[in-house]
Amino acid sequence: MDSKDILSQEEEQDKSVDFREILFNYLVHWKWFVVSVIIAMGIAFFILARKNNVYTVTTSVLMKNDKSGATPDMLMMESLGMGAVKNNLENEIEIMRSKNVMLQVVMDLKLYTNYTMEKGMRKIDLYKDTPIELSIDSTMVKNLVSPIVVEALPQVNGDYRLTISYGHENKKSMVLANKPLLVNIGDVSFTLTRNDLVSVPKDDILITVSNPRNMANYLSKAVVADALSKGSTILTLSLNTFNIPKAKDVLNRVVFYYNELSMAEKNRVALNTEKFIDERIVAISKELGSVEKQAENFRKTHKLTDIKNEGEKFTTELSETEKKLFELETQLNLLDYVDQFVSNKQYMYTPIPALGITDPGFSGLINKYNQMLLVRERLLRSSSENNPLITDMNHDIADLRNGVMSGIVSARKGLNIEKKDLQSKNRELNNMVASVPEVERELTEIMRQQSIKDKLYVFLLEKREENSLNKTLTVPVASIVDTPDVTGGPVEPNKPKTLLVAFVFGLAIPALIIFLRDMFNVKFKDRIDVERLTSVPVLGEIAKNDTGDQFVVKAKSTTPIVELFRLVRNSLQFMLSEPDKKVINVTSTVTQEGKTFFSMNLALSFALTNKKVILVGLDIRRPQLKKHFSITTNKGITSFLSGQESDLESLIVPSGMSEYLDLLPAGPVPPNPNELLTNSRLDQIFEVLREKYDYIIVDTAPVGMVSDTFLLNRLADVNLYITRANYSSKKYLALLNSYVADKRLTSTYLIVNAVDMRTQSYSYRKYGYGYGYGYSSKYSYGSAYGYGNSNDSQEVKKQKKKEKF
Repeated sequence: MDSKDILSQEEEQDKSVDFREILFNYLVHWKWFVVSVIIAMGIAFFILARKNNVYTVTTSVLMKNDKSGATPDMLMMESLGMGAVKNNLENEIEIMRSKNVMLQVVMDLKLYTNYTMEKGMRKIDLYKDTPIELSIDSTMVKNLVSPIVVEALPQVNGDYRLTISYGHENKKSMVLANKPLLVNIGDVSFTLTRNDLVSVPKDDILITVSNPRNMANYLSKAVVADALSKGSTILTLSLNTFNIPKAKDVLNRVVFYYNELSMAEKNRVALNTEKFIDERIVAISKELGSVEKQAENFRKTHKLTDIKNEGEKFTTELSETEKKLFELETQLNLLDYVDQFVSNKQYMYTPIPALGITDPGFSGLINKYNQMLLVRERLLRSSSENNPLITDMNHDIADLRNGVMSGIVSARKGLNIEKKDLQSKNRELNNMVASVPEVERELTEIMRQQSIKDKLYVFLLEKREENSLNKTLTVPVASIVDTPDVTGGPVEPNKPKTLLVAFVFGLAIPALIIFLRDMFNVKFKDRIDVERLTSVPVLGEIAKNDTGDQFVVKAKSTTPIVELFRLVRNSLQFMLSEPDKKVINVTSTVTQEGKTFFSMNLALSFALTNKKVILVGLDIRRPQLKKHFSITTNKGITSFLSGQESDLESLIVPSGMSEYLDLLPAGPVPPNPNELLTNSRLDQIFEVLREKYDYIIVDTAPVGMVSDTFLLNRLADVNLYITRANYSSKKYLALLNSYVADKRLTSTYLIVNAVDMRTQSYSYRKYGYGYGYGYSSKYSYGSAYGYGNSNDSQEVKKQKKKEKF
C-alpha cells in the first residue's frame, strides 16, 4: 500500500468519531452503572430522610417616601427645613438588614436559645413549643465565648436527666424536676424551668445557647429584601426557615425595630432644634425683660402717661421703615444664631436648625447639609468611621459646612446693604420729625427695641410648638402591607431535583472512571483500538492462549484460537496466490509480543494444508526456535552466511510436528548480525528455498529494538507486524505508521495477538461492528462440521465452564 494513501486514510480516520464504539465501550460496564446509580440513589434517599422541609416566609412592606401620608402641618415643617429626608431604597434595605436591627430582633425573641428534638433522622425545632425553658441574663449571654449545650433525656418518672457543658472543660450532670433549677457552670449561670403546658416527649431535647451576635450575623444574611418592581417603594422581605412561626415573628420584629430606628433618627433633628430654641428663648427673655424695665424707668423718670404723635404722615412712613428694619434685624439675628451654631465644633455633625431664614438659596443649602448628616448617621449604624464611604461623606460634609459659612457671610452682606439703605431712609424721616420732642424720640427708640425683642420671643415660642408638633406627628417609615406568610410548599429539599442529581451522578461517576481509565491507558485492547490508531490493514486477531502450550494449532482442532489461525492462513493464501510470492516475514516492535509464537503456529497451520513450509529463524540476535522445537544442532543460517558451512541442505532440520514443516534455525549468535543480513548469500538461500517450499515463514527481530528486519524487507512478499493486546503501547503503532510511510516496510499487515475474546467488552464490540464470529461455548466448530475429536470436545467444555464464570 502506498504511504501517501495510508497517511491520507489515517487523517480521515482521526477526524471521524465512532459514537457507536464509544457507546459500546460504556455499555459493556452496565453493572458498574447499575451499582453506582443504586448507591447514589440510596445516598440521596438518606439525605432526604435527614433534611427538614424548608419553607419561604414572605411579607410585603410599604416604604413611605417624603410625601406619602404627610399632613399639612408636616409639609409646613418641611418648608422650614425640619421635614423628613427622602428615602434611598437601597440604603433603607441595608439598614433594615443591619446587624443592629437583627441584634434587637434576636434579643427580643430570645433567638440566641435554640431548642431542638431529634425525631427519627430529623431534628425538630421546638420554638415556643418546648417542655423546658432556659432563662439567662441578657448581659451575660452577650459575653458568651462558647455555646452552652444542655442535653435533656426524659426519664420514666417525668423528670429530665441533664448533661450540661460549657466550653471544653466545664461539664455537669443534673436532674430537672418540677421546681426551677439554677445552674452555675464556669462563669455563667442560668435557670431551667419546666413548661407544664407542653407534654413530656419521648425523645431527647437539645438546648443550645450561643452569643446573640452570631444569630444576628446569620439573620442579616438570611433575610432577603428586594423591591417588588423597578421604581416601586414596596419591599418584599423573605426568609427561608424550618419553623414557620419563628420566621413570621422574625419578619414582624425586623419591620418593627427598623421603624423604631428610623423614627429615632428623624426625631434627632427635632430634639436638636428644641434644645437650641430653648436656649435662645432664655436669652431673649432676659433681653426683653431688660428693655421693658428700661421703658418703665424712662416713663417714671419723665412722668409720661400719653405722648401725642406729631407728624402723623412722617411717623407712618417711619413706622414702615422701622418694620422693614425689624425684619432685617430678625434675619441678621437668625444668621448670628446659625453662625454661632456652625462655628461651634461640638455641633460638627449635628443638623443645623433652620428657623425661617428667607434667603431661599441659603435655606436650601442648610437643608442639603442636614440631609447629608442624617444619611451619615444611618450609615454609621451598620458600619464604622473607617469605612471609605463614611470618610468620603465626611469630606463632603466639611465642604458643605464651609459652603454654609460662606453662605452666612454672603447673606449677612446682602442684609447689611439693605439695612444701610433703610437706615439712610430712616435718618431722613427722623430729620423730618425733628420737631418731635427728644423725650418722645427716646421713648420711641426704647419701644422699638422692646417690640423687636417681643416679636423675636413670640417667634421662638411658635417655632418651639411647631417643633413639638413635628415630633408628635412622626410616623413609621415602613408599614406591613401583607402579613408574613408561607408562599407555596417547601422549597427545600427539592426531592425530584435531588433524585435527578443523584441519578446523574450515579451515571457520571462510572462514566468518568471509564473515561479516565481509557484516557490514561497507553495500551490497546483489541482490533478496533488498533484500527482507530493506524491505517495499516489488520489481517486478523489471535485469541489469548490460556493453555500454556506454545503449539496450539493441531490437526482437526476447532478451538477458537486455531480457527483464527486458519482465517489468517486463508487470507495469506489469497494474497500469495501468485507462484513467486512465498515469503512471509513476521516481526513486532519489542519482545514478548508473541512474534515467535505466531510464526510457529502459522507455519503449522500452513503445514496442515499439506503444503511444504519452512520456518526460518532470522532473529539471529536472540534465537528462539531451537528452544521451542528442541533442536539439538548448534548450526544454522548464520553458519552458512558466515561461510562456516556451505551445504544449506544439512542445516535444514525437520520440525517433528508435521512432515510438511521444516526448520532453518538461526544458529550461533554472530558478532556482526547486521552485516550478515546484507550478505548476498542470504539472497541465494531464499532463491533455493523458494524453489523447494510453498511457503517461507521468517521469524525476524523486533523493529523497535534493532534494524535487522528492515534489511530483510527486500526478501519479503508480506510483512506481518505482531502487536499484543493489553501489552503493546499505542505508541508502537505510531512507529509502524512512520515505517510504512518511509517505505522501510512494504506490504505490511497487522496481527493483533492475545485478544481476550471471552470478555464482555470484546463481545459487545464484535457484535456492534458485525464482523465477529462468536467463538463462544454455545456453538463449536466440532459440532457444526462434524469433524471434532474427543480432545477438542473436552477443550470446548472447559471453555464453556470458564465463560459461565
